[in-house]
Amino acid sequence: RCYSDLGGEAVCADLFRDLRPRNPYDFGMFLNAVHFSRVLLLAVNTRHFLPWMFPFSRLLIELSNRFPLVSGFYKLLSVAMQVAKKHEYFEGIDLGLHSESLLDASSSDVDSLSLENMQEFGGSGGDAMEVENAGNKQVCFVVVQKFLKEVLVRVQQYKEELLAACIELLLRVPRVFVDVASLVPAVRMALEMGLSYHSLAYTALHALEHWVRVMPEGIEPHLPRILPHLAEYLSLDGDAAEHDDDDEELAAGAGAGDESEERQLSKMAASLERGARRFRFKKLHGKVGRTATATASTSSRLQKRIVCFLGRLG
Repeated sequence: RCYSDLGGEAVCADLFRDLRPRNPYDFGMFLNAVHFSRVLLLAVNTRHFLPWMFPFSRLLIELSNRFPLVSGFYKLLSVAMQVAKKHEYFEGIDLGLHSESLLDASSSDVDSLSLENMQEFGGSGGDAMEVENAGNKQVCFVVVQKFLKEVLVRVQQYKEELLAACIELLLRVPRVFVDVASLVPAVRMALEMGLSYHSLAYTALHALEHWVRVMPEGIEPHLPRILPHLAEYLSLDGDAAEHDDDDEELAAGAGAGDESEERQLSKMAASLERGARRFRFKKLHGKVGRTATATASTSSRLQKRIVCFLGRLG
């Protein structure tokens, strides 16, 4: 409606930039809950999350379609995609099962689609649970794939934090969803925004490293459009940007193997404590405190990672 009533993408983009929640306190509480959930879901034994991948993803997609301007739903879905990538949840999906009519299915059709897929897989008795899980994977793939296509359109309209949340989701999806040609604009936007928000830069680098490792033929033709955006990072000084180290840890930890649950919970507690300290400092001083030394260290780590990435390209 924004386009038809107001006419023009620029006007619509300005409206998105000036959006404010009706109840800032409640929305702040919601974002705190989202951050806690992200830390928790990535800190504990993530394999236990796999049986909930389908209902969790479906619910978030339904909520995001109802409230497309709420960034928290994109952030939580990106966590689900990190877990799916880590455990290769979508590996072995039979793409031949997905016709155009299946891809156009609405959220209200998901339950019936799941039953159809279960019948298509067959099985009975002790195989019932395995059949159900296989059917859920197929339907989950279809629903997420359709939603990601919608998000690719939304990133052309959104700004600032909402845009960053959508880009993060697109860059954290498992390999089976990756179409590098369609994701190049998202990578370039991530690297541009990452100059002032290093967490997004780390997300873009992680995605590039993963694609070069698992699908070099797919990423190589697009590198000339991406690599020039890394040049500015190599000249960053210590005061160039602000970065959330907790987000960096989340991005790095999602790709690692499962650690002992005690150690993971310890990391989660430490991350939450750092967040609480920053919140208390902000309440007292009106801004989050970070020393110039810490910021310089962050920029240095980012530069080293970029140099290593370029070195691996040859």
